[in-house]
Amino acid sequence: MGIANDKAIRFVLDTLINFLNGINKVTDSISGGKGLIKSIASLGIAIGGLKVGGNIIKKIFGDPSAHIKGLVQEIITGIKSPKQSHTLYGVG
Repeated sequence: MGIANDKAIRFVLDTLINFLNGINKVTDSISGGKGLIKSIASLGIAIGGLKVGGNIIKKIFGDPSAHIKGLVQEIITGIKSPKQSHTLYGVG
């Protein structure tokens, strides 16, 4: 199972690297020189790329905010109910 995970991670990273290289090529082709247009185009493409990359990561690994919310809810529940044992995960 570990080898399959390594291949999946490598595939995701290679895909993101190729995506970023594509963004760089588009940015270079929009404006060949230095200037305001290139800066604005670069900023727009970078923001769009981050949004797309974030959506890809959310689809692959799930929404991290949901995981954090669940952990916080577990902590709050543990604090509110003093009848529970004080051991981690009820073991001990």
